[in-house]
Amino acid sequence: MIKTTDFDVLEKKIKRATDIALFCHISPDPDTICSAFAMKKAIEKLKKNVKVFCDDEKLENLNFLIADETLFKSDGKIYDLAIGIDSSDIQRIGNCSNTFLLAKDSAAIDHHKSHVQYSSLSILDENSSSCSEIIFKFLKYMNLLDNKVVQLLFAGMIADNGCFQYSSVSKETHEIAAEMYGYKFDVDETIYNVFRSKRRNVFDLSNRVLGKSKFYEDGQIAIVRMTKEDFEATNTVLSDTGGIISSLINVKDVEIAFAVSEVNKYSYKISIRTKKYIDANECASIFGGGGHVRAAGCRLNGHIEDVCDKLLKAAKDRLI
Repeated sequence: MIKTTDFDVLEKKIKRATDIALFCHISPDPDTICSAFAMKKAIEKLKKNVKVFCDDEKLENLNFLIADETLFKSDGKIYDLAIGIDSSDIQRIGNCSNTFLLAKDSAAIDHHKSHVQYSSLSILDENSSSCSEIIFKFLKYMNLLDNKVVQLLFAGMIADNGCFQYSSVSKETHEIAAEMYGYKFDVDETIYNVFRSKRRNVFDLSNRVLGKSKFYEDGQIAIVRMTKEDFEATNTVLSDTGGIISSLINVKDVEIAFAVSEVNKYSYKISIRTKKYIDANECASIFGGGGHVRAAGCRLNGHIEDVCDKLLKAAKDRLI
């Protein structure tokens, strides 16, 4: 549960600062990107200089919201305040963490169960289905909400909670959504672009790799692999893999699903989804990752067969 006093402390930090840096996590999803740019647009009303940092590029499906915005890598500047957005630890900020650590003051806003404090103030609510929910409450507290800010937060929220499908959705999530509907923005367009729209080559990638998925332990464990060859054959990139794992976890009897995506040679990004009784966060933590009870991730190095064997063993150990 977030304390109002935490909001008060963060408000004072923001008002004291002139130059503010906001940090998204590596391999960004819409929640971290939309939360950060919502904060940027809101804080700029206070006549602050605000930049958003991320090791990676913007997501193409968010261009309808932030086409004119810029994600910075680093600029060598020392900021008055650095705020981590949706990042569970300093490593999740990647190389941009150098700029974060140089700042005169710091804060973090997050909803991950695996959060490790890396700032002087942490506003954490692991019961929120998205970081966007927390930021909606904070910007409402500061009276900085407007139509564009709310649209960004709505986009981040529906992306992270599966458009209200995931178990992380609560009564409060729906209450916040009801408040958001009171603002003027195209809800249908936002849902379509964030949650449903898919390029043809991304569709081709999904079809190509899902057909080679493997199932184990009477179908309780599922693994889909995405290699450099798959990306090249479909003209796609790592950021295009989002959502593919949902097709696996939705298969009847599958309790845990892994998406293994090649980042570099012998380096793989692992996405984990669970259905009923396995804790995805606990499973990811074995390999130095983390996340939520039903969705988590980590990175593993090695030959792909060895990586899959490690994941399979971790899953088998947790089956009832």
